[in-house]
Amino acid sequence: MLLGLTNDPQTTPSPGLEWEANERWAIGWRGALYLSGETAGRATVRRLLAESDLAALEELIDRLHGVYGLFVLDRARQIWRIFNDRTGMLRIYYSDSGVATRFLQLVRAENKTARDVDEQRLLEFIIHGGNFDRETPVLGIRRLRREQSLRVDYTQQPAVTVVPRPDPSDPPFEPEDVYAYFDDLASALAGQRVSVDVTGGFDSRLIACLLVRRELPFDCGLAGILGSSEETAANRVAAALGREMVYHVHDISALETDLPRLFFDGDGLTEIPRLHRDRQLCLVRLARGTEVMVHGGGGEFFRDNFFIQDFPFYDVPSSNIERFYGLRLIPIRLPDEQLTQRAIGLKKAIGEAALARLETCRAATNTETYERIYREFRAPELFGTTFSNYLHLGMQVIAPFLEHRMVRIAMRTPPWQRFFALWHRRMITANCPDLAALPTNEGYTALSHKSRLVAEFGNYARVQAGRVGRKLTERYLGKSLFHKVGELEADAPGYRDGLRHSVLLALAVDRLEQQGILRPDLSVESLRNIHIGRIITMGTLLRFLDGEEIESRH
Repeated sequence: MLLGLTNDPQTTPSPGLEWEANERWAIGWRGALYLSGETAGRATVRRLLAESDLAALEELIDRLHGVYGLFVLDRARQIWRIFNDRTGMLRIYYSDSGVATRFLQLVRAENKTARDVDEQRLLEFIIHGGNFDRETPVLGIRRLRREQSLRVDYTQQPAVTVVPRPDPSDPPFEPEDVYAYFDDLASALAGQRVSVDVTGGFDSRLIACLLVRRELPFDCGLAGILGSSEETAANRVAAALGREMVYHVHDISALETDLPRLFFDGDGLTEIPRLHRDRQLCLVRLARGTEVMVHGGGGEFFRDNFFIQDFPFYDVPSSNIERFYGLRLIPIRLPDEQLTQRAIGLKKAIGEAALARLETCRAATNTETYERIYREFRAPELFGTTFSNYLHLGMQVIAPFLEHRMVRIAMRTPPWQRFFALWHRRMITANCPDLAALPTNEGYTALSHKSRLVAEFGNYARVQAGRVGRKLTERYLGKSLFHKVGELEADAPGYRDGLRHSVLLALAVDRLEQQGILRPDLSVESLRNIHIGRIITMGTLLRFLDGEEIESRH
């Protein structure tokens, strides 16, 4: 949505936002946002309107929860201030003269063409699955980061300027803080139709457990294929919770016609493969009247997920950022033989620039360094894109473990308390012991009893070894030679082959060859699965900038 912001205090622009106003402020918002003790949305915004000066208002904004964009007009000064959530999940784009919640709309409003492509950022998207900083593949259009806000004043040039937004100071953490968060969340969502993602794993299981304990009505949702271990585990969890399970079977019968629509629903900056299944489940939920979905993303902060590659050397002073980058952020490389010589030079520059950006996250210990990198650069791409796409489809999103304060609590939890999902196990066992006793799709339970931990550690080690094997064979061969123990079995059979042989991929490869990025006459059979969706997205973006008609536009 292109935001029709003006300096006229009598104007209420951008009808796609919800609005509240008084004589001092006009406040628009998009997404789920709430203050402790308030219900989400309008009641919370009315609390913001009660503040009399900007400093007090900003202090209150720093205490907001949710995935949201907030647009505040100071009616006396006729100046806008624009914020997204504290972890930067909702994507807001801006140029020197405009602001939008949709990238493609701002591209069109700014009359951008293929001459405005930043080829280094375009290739970075293919390598990383996104862009690690505020720049996008189109010159002059940037993305608002979590440590920034915007000031918009149309009496000045440039009209849009960036204002630093320091992290709020952290109060002392107490063990009850996580429970207090879920108390507030259940209160904030009272009266709304809620659906919780339930995969059968630890993160979603704990969220569902804590919300059941607070008697919040919700159903459970998942998309995948029938008969998978994921479906079995998720159904068991829903049954143990006494909640309805909404299981959507991934449908690829109209894949060829779906793909152009996915380019637009993904706003031109989404890896299309993961959007196809997510979009189908989202539309099923909307048809059922669901207003808010609760997502388990970020639960890995409460596990040793980001530093397990340094096992057993946790919480030590030395951090190997280059190794982390190679193993965790780009485990499957884009082969040089698929690129032109000029693109190979760009690839080298991308790697050097990425390492320089990641270096800004270096902390006193390796565990905190890697967690900062994930928070600042990977999570906003992996989850922020997904959540923003849900909002564009009409679904509000809450991600408890990606809330700023929850992330900080996780990062201050001793690393060995997170090994083998111990933190999750203790929480689930203490609050929902019947739920803890159910096996996950990886074959072990969520119980925290010492006898159970000893009995299940061998299975845990086997799963981790399988993951390492997959990563190594994917890295060096471009595909896994190992059984996918415990991996999400979600894609319909033939889905990846359908993407590989789609018309949209063929057109994207051809356009990237014309751009001088991919080598001429590149065979789609040589592409690695992880790069196919990224190539579709960037090649289609170039065609969009050329002014080509992308079918199924809506």
